[in-house]
Amino acid sequence: MCGKSAASAVLAGLLLIVAQLGGSLRPNPAQNQLDRAVRQPLPTLPPAPAPRSDQLWVPDRYFPSTTGSNIRVPGHWENRQSDGQYYLPPLPACTSTGQCVTTPAGVRPQAPDNRQSP
Repeated sequence: MCGKSAASAVLAGLLLIVAQLGGSLRPNPAQNQLDRAVRQPLPTLPPAPAPRSDQLWVPDRYFPSTTGSNIRVPGHWENRQSDGQYYLPPLPACTSTGQCVTTPAGVRPQAPDNRQSP
């Protein structure tokens, strides 16, 4: 009787595994197709376009405020308009306490490295 209960437990376990694998021992064409699609390598992406020569990446910057805290201006692209002039997009400027203002877009007369504000 002990052998029968052990065989019953093994049979129940096998049936449970078969049920979890799809409910049948026959191959499932839809599952095989999905398995092949998932295992194929991903297509390669083309290289990212190089930044235009008139664009300049400005990393995150911090400026002192009149209240003594620092103002963070996130990194952004600036477009060079002419010698010494750069067009800036609208930028959020936030303090460490979470107060934010948006600086308007426009042309700035100095290079980003020489500016004392956004």
